[in-house]
Amino acid sequence: MDMKKAGLKMSVLMGAAMSTVLSLVGMLSSGKFTLKGYLLNVLISFFISFLLGLIVPIRKLSDRLTGRLNLPPGSVKARLAEALVSDAVYTPLMTTVMVYLAYRQAVAHGARISFLPMWLPSMGISLLVAFVLAYALSPLMMKIAFRGMRGSQGKGAADETSDN
Repeated sequence: MDMKKAGLKMSVLMGAAMSTVLSLVGMLSSGKFTLKGYLLNVLISFFISFLLGLIVPIRKLSDRLTGRLNLPPGSVKARLAEALVSDAVYTPLMTTVMVYLAYRQAVAHGARISFLPMWLPSMGISLLVAFVLAYALSPLMMKIAFRGMRGSQGKGAADETSDN
């Protein structure tokens, strides 16, 4: 497995995890949870995160930031900076789209609410939750994404077959 494939796998894994959790948080914080709405939110936010993952080079941005701050790779400070980059790129767009869809649906059903009061609290909650998730899940997702690379380098191939 080459680095590009591992990066794509990492992007898909993180996108799926973030979409699943942030959709749940959004639905629960709205006070109106439906399974259909939740599944639709997960699909839409995963699609957005997947597209962003293809367009925006998160790893390069993270590496540039940690390099400028002289943070050792894998350190707590470097991981915090990487989570901040991911959070700043993904969360605002995903949250804005999801809140806009909820806003349009609420207005269509007769609710008299403006967009900003729906968007601000949701953005705050989403930024916090996404930051914590990115920090906590990145090492695990990275291990999963790069799991197949050991065997292609000639070391650990026997271990790989026993892990599955």
